[in-house]
Amino acid sequence: MEKNLQTIHEMVDDFPVSTLYISVHRHVKYGDYHVKTSLVLPGKTLLTGDRDVLIHPAYERCIHKLAKKLQPTNNGCEVTWT
Repeated sequence: MEKNLQTIHEMVDDFPVSTLYISVHRHVKYGDYHVKTSLVLPGKTLLTGDRDVLIHPAYERCIHKLAKKLQPTNNGCEVTWT
């Protein structure tokens, strides 16, 4: 799981401060796991989440979504905040 975070780490390396929170909740009623991430950056917090019957696939998709939100826009100067 740590290996998946390398991409995120490289993408936020230029920010003066960044904090990543990851939470995993098991939903017994639905038989699945809910993985949530929140990446706190100066002036903005990016949130993602995903569900699966297995933890790791939900975690990977969640991290992939977060990396996608961090990708630079066309001019290469801004972070996508959508």
